[in-house]
Amino acid sequence: MNNVHSENQSTKRAIQLASGVLVPLEKVTVILSQ
Repeated sequence: MNNVHSENQSTKRAIQLASGVLVPLEKVTVILSQ
């Protein structure tokens, strides 16, 4: 049970990191495409 919980935590963390990278990247793409 604890293993599943820690896996869920790291998944959330990975999603946070991914969106932390993807959001600025998306803004740059929008700026460049204008």
